[in-house]
Amino acid sequence: MKTKIFKKRSPFAVKFLFLSFLLLFSFILYATSVVNQGTEAKKTDINCQGSQGNISIRTGVHYTEGAGERIANYRNGVSLGYNGTQSANCRWLQFIYRQILVTRRTDGGGETTRPKSGRVRTTGGSYQLTTNPTQPNYNVDSGSSTNPYYEARFSSIRTGNSTTIYDRPGSGINSFAAAEKRDPKVTKIESIITFDTFLVCNNKICAKVSWTITYTWTPGAGGGTETGPTPNISDPVKPGSLNQRQTDRFKALYPNSTVPS
Repeated sequence: MKTKIFKKRSPFAVKFLFLSFLLLFSFILYATSVVNQGTEAKKTDINCQGSQGNISIRTGVHYTEGAGERIANYRNGVSLGYNGTQSANCRWLQFIYRQILVTRRTDGGGETTRPKSGRVRTTGGSYQLTTNPTQPNYNVDSGSSTNPYYEARFSSIRTGNSTTIYDRPGSGINSFAAAEKRDPKVTKIESIITFDTFLVCNNKICAKVSWTITYTWTPGAGGGTETGPTPNISDPVKPGSLNQRQTDRFKALYPNSTVPS
């Protein structure tokens, strides 16, 4: 009979195995799969910083996150993808701001629309609702406290020649305007979510895509009706640049990261 010898693992080996397990678990937990690619809304060619290919923006995307019992479905989403050479050097940097607009009947028979204020708390951080779209309250749309890029934690798929991100934000109407939904004078509530999404290759901005998602609530039986998400995608701008408010927000949240130019 052979005698089995059990060797005591070093603390480094144990730590390495533990970290490897956590990495594998995180990959499974956040793995993105595409069920339906939706419809291509915009496409443009890119030749920037040695990366040559195209950007494709699609709407009506159905994708999932996770696996097994932890799977989550996202329908009517938006995807932004770069496909081409040196894709490993490219990442997506996304800024977001939100507005909640409430329309009420006035005593004179007309209507008035006013923005709501409040703090947005999401997996991408905390920030204020925007009440003046000429001075938006941006947030960097990343799930990581140390990495500003979307792929760091949010829905994405990277292959040997592409990097694609997926997004389908919720309306937030129930969270921000629950009281207004009970107000008999309210005739409409809109949630407008605005994005500026930048393709960054070798820390240089190669393209900017501006887009919005709109949800609309109207009163009625059973608590009213909410429609959306309704996307609106602008033509990509090449190369694009951050505005000052975006730069300031980036520096405030990620002081140890280099601002792309």
